[in-house]
Amino acid sequence: MLKPNKEEMESLIGRSLESEADLIRQVRALLNKYVQLVVVSRGKDKVMVMEKESLLMVSPPEINSLNTIGAGDALVGGFAVGLSRGLSLKEMSALAVACAAASAEEGREKPLSLKRINQLKDKIRWKEARE
Repeated sequence: MLKPNKEEMESLIGRSLESEADLIRQVRALLNKYVQLVVVSRGKDKVMVMEKESLLMVSPPEINSLNTIGAGDALVGGFAVGLSRGLSLKEMSALAVACAAASAEEGREKPLSLKRINQLKDKIRWKEARE
């Protein structure tokens, strides 16, 4: 699994990504060569989740964000839990995005609440996208 944000993805490939289609092409190239799962976070925008056969655009829930430091780590942690539990791509994406949202909502001072993660998970919306 590789989890860059959009800016890290641009740094990785050495140029700006001009469109969502351009981002998708570059993620596809990484999948074809290096990894089985790529997740691109884009702040409050949809999270792109792609594996060889699937592309999901996952919408985070509306929250009162206190501090986004660590939200990417929480996102990766959610995917790690989902992978270890054998969840489907959709289920693990919802879990991971809920973990990131809970992290941003709580800030750095509090541990994440499983109850809150589950509440947020129910608000996650995703759609299958085409390349």
